[in-house]
Amino acid sequence: MKLGYLLRRCIPHLLACTILLSCAAKPDPVRISVQVRPDYKGPLHISPCSRQADGPADEQGRAYTQACPQAGQEVDLTVIQGEQTRHIPSEKLTISKTGDGIPVEITASIE
Repeated sequence: MKLGYLLRRCIPHLLACTILLSCAAKPDPVRISVQVRPDYKGPLHISPCSRQADGPADEQGRAYTQACPQAGQEVDLTVIQGEQTRHIPSEKLTISKTGDGIPVEITASIE
């Protein structure tokens, strides 16, 4: 009697806790590295989910990456400029998205 009562009382609570913890899990950020010219200053426009291979940014600051962040996933951007490597925090990135939350452009300012 006690075992059946215990299972009826504990199993729903354990199941609820498991579901809540799995829903709260945060996905790892998408890591993107972009190389720019050593003298480049200005906006950097990155097109995610591109078929083009990852490569250096062009003269206008346009770069492409095959990385494709999911809706709600953070982006970790590293800019390689000559001998310097900078991390740009996600708070300083502008991410343009579709209505579904899919990113179509990531913009950062290189100073």
